[in-house]
Amino acid sequence: MRTIERVVAPLRQSLVEEACATVRYETRPGHQLQIDFGETHVPIGEVSTRVHLSVATLGYSRRLFTEAYGHERQSAWFAGLEAAFHHFPGIPREVLLDSPRALVDYHNADTREVRLNARFLAFARDWGFTPRSCAPV
Repeated sequence: MRTIERVVAPLRQSLVEEACATVRYETRPGHQLQIDFGETHVPIGEVSTRVHLSVATLGYSRRLFTEAYGHERQSAWFAGLEAAFHHFPGIPREVLLDSPRALVDYHNADTREVRLNARFLAFARDWGFTPRSCAPV
């Protein structure tokens, strides 16, 4: 029995460390939507094609919505957000994003000063949410 305990001790320790390192930030329903883009390669015919995935995650339930695009330009960000709003029926109070170039004109990592793009601010005003930029982890 003691031999088994010694063998699994590192595994148990890593589980404890992982639990301490992951702190879930809780939000109220309808309060926050987190958005980002990722990319992957998918085979289309015989060709490996890069696809950009818009990912929207509800802060309260952690429900996901993804949609594929051929790029990460501002139009794809806007289309991904609109699709998420229709998918989840409703507009969250706040949309949390890191600092994508398509939506952020200026970001100083040292001072955490952020200046959001004027078109994105107009988009947020039209849809009725508050954009909030955070530091990427």
